[in-house]
Amino acid sequence: MAWLTIDKNGEEWIFQNEPILKNGEWYEKYVMLPPLECVQVPEGTIEKILGYKLTLETSPVEI
Repeated sequence: MAWLTIDKNGEEWIFQNEPILKNGEWYEKYVMLPPLECVQVPEGTIEKILGYKLTLETSPVEI
């Protein structure tokens, strides 16, 4: 599975593992050291995947 998130700056991320929120930024729940298994995607990508706009408050979403 993958997890979709939006951070405090509005940047969109896709994580391989479940993320947790710390100080407005997302980190992998079980892996706190690099290499992180995530990728930043262009603005609007998550809305195209989900069909609705994601916010920091509604993140993360598992797909």
